[in-house]
Amino acid sequence: MTRREPKLDIDASLGRDWHSGDPFKTALFNAFSITFPTGERFFIDAVRAFENDITDPLLREHMNCFIGQEAQHGREHQHYNQTLCQARGYDLARMERKQRKRIEWMKSNVSRYQWLAGTVALEHITALIADGILTNPAWLEGAEPNMAELWRWHAFEETEHKAVTFDVYRAANGWDKTRQKILNVVTFNLLSDVLGHTYYMLKVAGLAHRPGVWWNGMRFLFGREGIWRPLIADWKKFKDPDFHPWDHDNLDLIRGWANVST
Repeated sequence: MTRREPKLDIDASLGRDWHSGDPFKTALFNAFSITFPTGERFFIDAVRAFENDITDPLLREHMNCFIGQEAQHGREHQHYNQTLCQARGYDLARMERKQRKRIEWMKSNVSRYQWLAGTVALEHITALIADGILTNPAWLEGAEPNMAELWRWHAFEETEHKAVTFDVYRAANGWDKTRQKILNVVTFNLLSDVLGHTYYMLKVAGLAHRPGVWWNGMRFLFGREGIWRPLIADWKKFKDPDFHPWDHDNLDLIRGWANVST
């Protein structure tokens, strides 16, 4: 695993509907980006809480690489989000508020094992999304090339480190039942955040109450060829007692992207 620094000029694209000229698709991806900086800081802190528990040198190396990649993701998406909000008149603090409050509550009220379990579950979801971006052209078809490249870079690194938090949790003797139960909670919170941000962005644009925008958006997500439908079966596998992230062997994606320089 390597921390890469993409050199992509995205600023101009963020002021317009960069994904296929479609307001819903653009808002959806932008909404995911809003969740990343706060979420990735949460992931890093969750892993660091177990630094003294892990003695395996290879896993410790993987933890350091994970932290480096997630820190870079946070920086890139912080710039993305600030530029986006300035260009389009969004209130970034408003969108981040609920997620920040939820994370602050967790830090004060749950154990470090539950905190890490939530990170493991969210890493599972992001790994599924990353695999979709890298294998299903429909995810980014029609997107401006610089934006598509940014999302592919992020997806590649999410795939590359997809098992690190799981391996840390298992090495620290985390309970599988806790990990399995928390998946529903973090999935609900993530979708609530993303769809809430999507609605807000469309509202600012005066499009939130246009049925056609949502109809096309729901078809993109859940229709017969919808991008999220193929993810459901693999999402459920997280609850299997013998689950491991690399059971879904997509190493070929890493081999195909390992030498790509951004």
